[in-house]
Order: sequence, then structure tokens, then C-alpha cells
Amino acid sequence: MSELSSGLQLQGPHAGKLFMALVYEMSCVLWPCNKFYMCMFLLMRAVSLMSHLLIDGLMVKGLQRYGVSPENIILYGQSIGTVPTVDLASRYECAAVILHSPLMSGLRVAFPDTRKTYCFDAFPSIDKISKVTSPVLVIHGTEDEVIDFSHGLAMYERCPRAVEPLWVEGAGHNDIELYAQYLERLKQFISHELPNS
Repeated sequence: MSELSSGLQLQGPHAGKLFMALVYEMSCVLWPCNKFYMCMFLLMRAVSLMSHLLIDGLMVKGLQRYGVSPENIILYGQSIGTVPTVDLASRYECAAVILHSPLMSGLRVAFPDTRKTYCFDAFPSIDKISKVTSPVLVIHGTEDEVIDFSHGLAMYERCPRAVEPLWVEGAGHNDIELYAQYLERLKQFISHELPNS
């Protein structure tokens, strides 16, 4: 049995496995003047590329240096952290993926009426999620004031191996962890729903 710092106790074959949390927080500000959008786009692209390279490096280093096999890695991303998590999971096999308040894309957060992915959208997770071959648990608050609940629902619907999601009634963007069903759903997923659990 292994206990994470949050108090989640894991039992079974996944108890001693690496629980890799890839949480990347970044605040993006879009100025109301059109001439600044290109600067913001370039900044977002640069940050996106740097974070992807860093996370790629950590994944490869963890697999090679420490002899961690992919079936022992659970990727966890929260909010903007779901972007590199989905990217990584679309290119590497892993035991599972947990997406906590995921976004479809950066442009769709800023402009909710956007229905397709444009070349200047820095975070097109909605286009990559269908390439994830691992089991995916999507968690989202129904009253999320930062990333609308529709994002979590759309990501869930596009997952080829999505498991039963956790839609937390009344939860916002930063308080899902305060609801009892959050830890219970994580425990159920990791201890009982993964292969070899």
C-alpha cells in the first residue's frame, strides 16, 4: 500500500508505481488591442514548446535512467497542465491518464464560440485526445468559472478509452479536491479499473 500526500491510499499492483503529476500552471492575458494578439500568440507558442520539451525530457529520462516502464506511469494534468499531459499521452504509452478540468484548446477558452482548430491555436488538446491509447479519467466541476464544463464533456466524448467520468456538481475550477467523491473516484480508478489492478 502506498499513501500519497493527499491521503489517497492505493492498494494492489499499482500501489508502488510512479504517480507522475504533470501540472503546469500559466496565466495568459489577451490584451484588447489586435496588434498585441500576435505577440501573445508567439509568447504562448514559445511557452508551449518549452513546456513540451521539458516534459518530454522528463518522461524519456524517467523511463531510461530510472528504469520506469510505461505501464507504471499515470499522467495527471490539471487545467492548463492537461495540455502537455494530453500531448505526452498521445505520443507515449502509459498506464493511465487523469485530466482534471481539461481544456479543448486555448482559443476555445478565450473565445467560447470557436468551433474548429486554427493554426494559431497554441493548445489544441481536442485534436490530440483521440490518439491517447491509455484509459482516461476526466474530472470537471459543473460550475467551473475558468474552463467551462463543456470542455471536460467534449474531451470525454472524444476519448477512445474514456472511463466513467467524475462530474462534480456545484464544483468550480479550484475546489474539486474539497469534494469527497474526488478522492473516492481517484482511488476507484487507480486501484480497481486499471489493467492488472
